[in-house]
Amino acid sequence: MNDRTLNILKNFSSINQSIVFRPGKTIATISPGKKIYAKANIEDEISDEFAIYELPRLFGVLALIPEYKIEIDDQKLCISSDKESRSINYGFADPEHIMQPPVNGISMTKTDVSFVLTNKALSAAMKAASVLGMPEIAITGDGENIFIETSNSAKPSNDIYRDNIGEFEGSKKRFKMIFKVENLKMLPDDYKVKISFKKLAQFVSKDVEYFIVVEKNSTVD
Repeated sequence: MNDRTLNILKNFSSINQSIVFRPGKTIATISPGKKIYAKANIEDEISDEFAIYELPRLFGVLALIPEYKIEIDDQKLCISSDKESRSINYGFADPEHIMQPPVNGISMTKTDVSFVLTNKALSAAMKAASVLGMPEIAITGDGENIFIETSNSAKPSNDIYRDNIGEFEGSKKRFKMIFKVENLKMLPDDYKVKISFKKLAQFVSKDVEYFIVVEKNSTVD
């Protein structure tokens, strides 16, 4: 397992600690509340279908074997190293006990607004939300510009961080699409973003995509 695949899996474990691997070079997960779906293309080839119930525990196991290699049989991962005498067998979970994303994935049926959200802009907004104690991040449009800003729809405040995202395509309507900070669990990267006013957003980077449900109290004028 290369470093990029491991980093993606660590990110996915923040969405759902359990996962089902299927043959091929794609991995996917979905949050227990079905508000986040994530899919990634990886360099590693998965040979068989198997399930891991607790990814963080597996990461700890992998750390015990320097320069590990993994072999898969019907019931477990066999983790070993050519440079060490130690090895670990790690048993699979029952896939029926794990919430799985749709086999055919998720797609955007309609896009109302699209733009590029840089890692710099998103990171700054997330940091501002933490400093200001705001539970939400909003993408807003005033008809001419699109902004990323902090929000607290349950307790409106004059304390608002706002950053002009820049160029965009799509609707010139006034809108406010709200996301819970806890749902914005993307890997650090620049993302092409598509938002549907039907309360769904897609974030796409070079090898990972996320679909995140927009909160019901979002508005379009």
